[in-house]
Amino acid sequence: MVKIASYNLWNGAGETYFRLTDFIKEQKFDVLCLQEVNGWQDKNFARLKDFADRDGYTDYQYGNSNSEYKLATFSMLPVVSQTVHEEGFWHCVVETHVRFGDTELAIFNLHLDPWKEEPRLREVEKLLSRIDASKPTILTGDFNSLSRQDNYPPEFLQELQRRGIYKYGQNELDFGVTDRLASAGFVDVAAQSSKFDKTVPSPYSTDPEHEVPARIDYMFVSESLKPLVRDFAVIKNEATDKISDHYPVVLTLGQQDELPAAPVAKPDETQIASAPAPKPENPENEPENTATEGEIKVHH
Repeated sequence: MVKIASYNLWNGAGETYFRLTDFIKEQKFDVLCLQEVNGWQDKNFARLKDFADRDGYTDYQYGNSNSEYKLATFSMLPVVSQTVHEEGFWHCVVETHVRFGDTELAIFNLHLDPWKEEPRLREVEKLLSRIDASKPTILTGDFNSLSRQDNYPPEFLQELQRRGIYKYGQNELDFGVTDRLASAGFVDVAAQSSKFDKTVPSPYSTDPEHEVPARIDYMFVSESLKPLVRDFAVIKNEATDKISDHYPVVLTLGQQDELPAAPVAKPDETQIASAPAPKPENPENEPENTATEGEIKVHH
């Protein structure tokens, strides 16, 4: 099994850093995608290196975004390659390829535009142009977007408007980003799970943009990875109530060889009718054919 997590830290977890490191050490995520690692690059990346050392990560990639809100991806799995995409993104995207058994996973750590859906959709279009969706791929992070899968009631939009929150749409909710990813063949793992839950706000939050409970942190997987999904969770406990305004989301994958074997199809009547007729009694000293009439040999 492999556990992949995404967590928005809210301004670098400046006041909650040691709670964060204790929580991550306990969870032992194989790959961890962080958003808002603000200040972790200071003093020659002192905090970034300290975090990796404390929580046992052998590789990491810092995303020097176009804003003060930085990203980082940490891995305990062997890293094949890492790339940071800055051009055309409000923050940036950290692309990491890791080796998981015989599979190479492409993991994209996102933090989309915080203000409007239209520029977020442009970011997603740019990202999709760089992705081979036929290969095992995970898109995760803070999308700042809603999904129609959550079936928000009319009162939700009214409450957003009452509070002056328009990042999710003006006169109606805008699901452009998540709809586009679905049309590109990506699967919203949470929507397939019984552990469907909101990701903001936590009790620690004082962000007015997150006062109304919503799901804006996601795990999307390519169709080829869907059979390997074993679990999904939004971790809400005493620790995560006090670390950030967001809650972490976690995806658990199994390996390809853990999939059940495909059942062997039984021969139909046409196959039986066309099977060769049984041979006459064996001539002396000839090995006997022990196959029954109509038996089909299956080679593995």
